Amino acid sequence: MLAIMGLVLAACSPGPDVAARVGDVEITHADVRARADLFRFLGGLNQQPCGAPIEGETVGAACARFALGNLVQSELTGGYARETGIELDPQAVDEALAGLESSLGEEGALDSQLQAAGLTRADIEDLVSDALVGQDVASNVTEERVGEGALRSEYESRPSEFTNIEVQHILVGSEAEAMDAYERVTAPRATEETFAEVAREVSTDAGSAQGGGGYPSRPASDYDPVFSEAALALDPGEISPPVETQFGWHVIRLVDAQLIPFFEAREQILQELSGAEFQDWFRERAREFEVEVNPRYGRFDLQTLQIEAVRSTDPGADTPAPTGAAGAIQPP
Repeated sequence: MLAIMGLVLAACSPGPDVAARVGDVEITHADVRARADLFRFLGGLNQQPCGAPIEGETVGAACARFALGNLVQSELTGGYARETGIELDPQAVDEALAGLESSLGEEGALDSQLQAAGLTRADIEDLVSDALVGQDVASNVTEERVGEGALRSEYESRPSEFTNIEVQHILVGSEAEAMDAYERVTAPRATEETFAEVAREVSTDAGSAQGGGGYPSRPASDYDPVFSEAALALDPGEISPPVETQFGWHVIRLVDAQLIPFFEAREQILQELSGAEFQDWFRERAREFEVEVNPRYGRFDLQTLQIEAVRSTDPGADTPAPTGAAGAIQPP
């Protein structure tokens, strides 16, 4: 019985020369080494490790496991992009690399550091391209799964996040003080300058009092929820009755309000929703293409969507190898 099970597992796992199989596509050990070298290079620039070793796992093995997980994701997303006609804008790659070069300071520093690491500009371009394609796929998948109606509903349900407001306010310590200020700034002969004068006289908000209580345009969601709700209920030029927040009592004058159009907010909403939607899609696609990982790297976990390290070459194992034990995880 054990012999039969061994044959079955061998038949279902990639061969010794293959790191993983995604559908009919094979990812080789050489592919993993090349991608791991790139992640080590980028990790060095950012002073971050490549991968997170578990107990009993070497740093090199953790990096290889992380690199293989990235290659699996790139193959699944890249395949979808090819199927659906998603094309990467070469300018996006150039801009990403320009940002990386800028962070290094000196002109030509990226190329010289790549050369010192035994890498080429084409290597880093491939990695950046995979990442950007993944972003495009995530947006496309989210848009497809969520639908235009749900995106618009999300937009309409969050007015404080998509409305920029410019306000003046007076902050005081009690409702009585706030009511007194309110009556002064709403008196028959009161003007905009009256509000500014009262703010300079009585407001305890050190950040705005000397400027007449004014704050420049910013998303309403940047303010206390009670404050933003009161401000959004006003028309430009109107003044609110006293409002209490955690900071004290406010009298608010709305100077201006600008609603960000849906077409401008749409991409932000897509990005926010793409996390969970993309994970669900990725899980489904991984099942469809039957991702198989060489046990020397670990196993692909459909729940975490990562390659998890295991104790031995048994794909069903689920505990880390103890340090120095037989079957401890090693890099390819």
